[in-house]
Amino acid sequence: MKRLKEMRTVTPWLWCILIVAAGLTISSCVKNKNFLEPYRFIAYVDPVNTVQGYNILQSDMLVLRDRILPGIDMAFVAKLFAASDKDVQLVATIDTSLIPVYDRLTQAASQSPPLPAGAFGFARAAVTIAAGALSSGDSIKLVLVDPSRLNLTDLITTYTIPVRLNTNLPGSLPAEDTLRQTIFFRVSFKKVFSSIPGQGDSVQYIQLIKQSDGTLLQNATGFDASLSTAGTIPLLINIAPQPSLVPRFNAANNTSYTAWPSTFFSIAKSTVTILPGNTGPGADSFRILFPGMPAAGAYLLPLQLKDEGTVVPGTNRTVYVAAETVPEIIYARTNWRIVAVTADNDQTVNNVLDGRYNTYWYSSLPEGTAGPPQGFTVDMGQVNLLKGIMLRYDPAAERWQPAEAKVYTSMDNQTWDTGQTIIIPSAVRPEKNLMIYLHTAVSGRYIKFVVTAVQGTSPVGVTVTEFGAF
Repeated sequence: MKRLKEMRTVTPWLWCILIVAAGLTISSCVKNKNFLEPYRFIAYVDPVNTVQGYNILQSDMLVLRDRILPGIDMAFVAKLFAASDKDVQLVATIDTSLIPVYDRLTQAASQSPPLPAGAFGFARAAVTIAAGALSSGDSIKLVLVDPSRLNLTDLITTYTIPVRLNTNLPGSLPAEDTLRQTIFFRVSFKKVFSSIPGQGDSVQYIQLIKQSDGTLLQNATGFDASLSTAGTIPLLINIAPQPSLVPRFNAANNTSYTAWPSTFFSIAKSTVTILPGNTGPGADSFRILFPGMPAAGAYLLPLQLKDEGTVVPGTNRTVYVAAETVPEIIYARTNWRIVAVTADNDQTVNNVLDGRYNTYWYSSLPEGTAGPPQGFTVDMGQVNLLKGIMLRYDPAAERWQPAEAKVYTSMDNQTWDTGQTIIIPSAVRPEKNLMIYLHTAVSGRYIKFVVTAVQGTSPVGVTVTEFGAF
């Protein structure tokens, strides 16, 4: 008998067979007269809905540091095209001689790797289709028996495992071998790596700015981790400081950072969990706290994924937190409030005082064109001596950032001084707060900040992320 004969369409009609395989209900159609005679042959359904004479079931397994996590259950139910008046016993075997057949049928770009002997076996190799029934009550179940026999040197290794069934019922198989007695399992082993999202090692810039109440304007930062592929169990990722990386960073980037003093930071969350089915980043993030501010200077805190636990770090494993201290002390804004806004959008103006760098005020509503001059009035709650203004850019709207503004002060929100014009440079980095001195220090309780020009041309609005004074 010829080992393989690919299916030929010889009849103008078709019928469908249904099977539950790997926990999924899948249907397909058979178009081959060979499946009619004899009628009791064992039938499978092609999960990828092709009309070739073979079936493919894909299963993924994740390779962790110390174990392999199974993916889809490698099981299938055998069915008959028509019921028999006798019990039909079926026994599964692994037929490695069909691996080249699979490669030829699928026109694989490369040959499937050899299947290591003893690596795979059956948790259940025999099932019975009872007399009068169309399917087996139990499933044939393929399992990984000995992972140590596998060659898993690549990031992804995929084995082809042909599973063939034989039966004790004479005449139940088709006269010609159409491969409907065979299922090809494609089992992929994917190594799981953790990383910091982004290209290569990332740098996170912050500024340490002291407020008049003794706290820092930004006293924490955080970042996410991700996995190369989703797991089936919760997976833990850890970080730790690596001050020894500072010289390497300075040499590679022509900088002169000092290692961040250990007394001026703490890791509030050094372990994050990525839940099953996710690759991250998610709500669970690493978090670094800054309880105080060291002496004036530029500092670097390298944080690196730790090579421990269930997940091995990948290539993107380091975050460099770069900080500079700002000599100016800004007024604490706890009791500040916006009392007036000149633009058509007053719904978001309070964002300039919320201490969050991912929110901003934009002078125009979506349909508006509130270009400069636009601004707002702040009540500081008490009289302060103003030496300058603090501004922060919104990195997503650089051309609407202020380039020039007029700053007015008042004691009572009624009588205002003549104001001072300040020139606002473009930010070197979006993460940088700009500290802009007034020409003359002035006292007042109220500040009116009016943007008269922006960085871009043809503006349709003005945007400000954070506003403060010192």
